[in-house]
Amino acid sequence: MPLWKKENLTLANSQNEDKSKMKTAIAQKSLLSLILLGARPKTLTASFFPVILGMCLARFEGYYNLSLYLATLVCAAFVQIGTNYANDYFDAKAGRDTKKRLGPPRLAGGGLMPRSWVFTLMVASFVIATLSAIPLMMEAGTIVLYLMILAIALGILYTYGKYSLANTGLSNLTIFVVFGPFGTFMAYYLQTGVAKLNPALYGIIPGCLSLMMFAMNNLRDYEEDKEGGKKTLVVRFGFAYGKMEYLLALAISWMTIPLSMMLYKAPLITMLPLIWLPKAARLAKDLSLAEKPTQIVPLFEKTAKYILLFALTYILAWRIAMALS
Repeated sequence: MPLWKKENLTLANSQNEDKSKMKTAIAQKSLLSLILLGARPKTLTASFFPVILGMCLARFEGYYNLSLYLATLVCAAFVQIGTNYANDYFDAKAGRDTKKRLGPPRLAGGGLMPRSWVFTLMVASFVIATLSAIPLMMEAGTIVLYLMILAIALGILYTYGKYSLANTGLSNLTIFVVFGPFGTFMAYYLQTGVAKLNPALYGIIPGCLSLMMFAMNNLRDYEEDKEGGKKTLVVRFGFAYGKMEYLLALAISWMTIPLSMMLYKAPLITMLPLIWLPKAARLAKDLSLAEKPTQIVPLFEKTAKYILLFALTYILAWRIAMALS
């Protein structure tokens, strides 16, 4: 047997053993642990980053309302958590979660929790998000109510039905806009009451990072999605397309930093994330060499860590800029 086949077989066996051990460990978890598992806390950087960035931009200009800031954070987090539960519930209902799944087991699809319980968690999350938005509605008016209805609708439509966002390929654009330019713009607007374009430009950075994670998720789940009839853009256009999407988002996130300095005179300290450029280059190289979903699994965790480090560093840079201004 050729050496490369032996290496692939060893990798597959190792991943199957790890997956079996993970399922056994998860099956022994408490109800609270399962609820946290379904909330997918590692993905919450996507909702936190644009909100915190928008607040930093507002505070840099002298605006700061702690209660509104906390309400925005809680609202954004529970909209995403509700969306995660909705994804779990509707994928299980449609039979899209299969034995080929390489990622962490799902609550409903993996048989860890009854589907009705996952549905209840979804509803509860969206209710908490709506309640936390009440102070925002009182401050900014009915526009927040309309946006909440839209956010919940998008969270459900992400995987619900034949023409879901995931099935039509619109999920990529939605994730970029919601967790990027729009999310940052709204966080800034809720703090200041001023509508400006520069927060949306800065929001390209968290939007691209979220898109990287989404592309990595679709690459990892390529075989499962294809078998389950989930027509993501990676399923429609192929594995190479998903890699291109990831690499393009990575490149644009870096290009936005100097662009923001040129267009809006962002402080020089906001270049601080450059310290992670070597890590980004390694990720790009490793992804370029990947040829199948099993090789994406270790890169998924590395990408999540990179995004968290980048987000924390960029936020720290703006905090330093505030202190120096």
